Amino acid sequence: MVPVLYGEESAEDTRLGDTRHKRIMNTTDPRDMTWQEIRGNLAGTREKIHAWLLACGPATTSEIAEGTRVGLLTVRPRVSELCALGFAVCVGRQGLEGIYQAATIEEAMRAHEESRREAQLNLL
Repeated sequence: MVPVLYGEESAEDTRLGDTRHKRIMNTTDPRDMTWQEIRGNLAGTREKIHAWLLACGPATTSEIAEGTRVGLLTVRPRVSELCALGFAVCVGRQGLEGIYQAATIEEAMRAHEESRREAQLNLL
């Protein structure tokens, strides 16, 4: 089973008060995770946003919300998660918003492997 770094609450979870699968990520979590764990977190709304960014990006969170028909208050944290996990990067600014571009799965995997190698070298 792949650990869920960011749980996405379903309507039923919320109704039942089930939030045990949610926790806040700290900045070292992605570095300490295996690639399989990181890849497993590209699901649900994150996967929908990532796919849209690959096809239509780069874009602001407002444009992503409009293009995916996902609410802006849902898009913003999912984009932050995608950035933390290496599946998106902020490539600029437009007014008060960032402009985000998707990283391919291969690019994200290479960046993760490089980050882990650097972390190991820093331990020496």
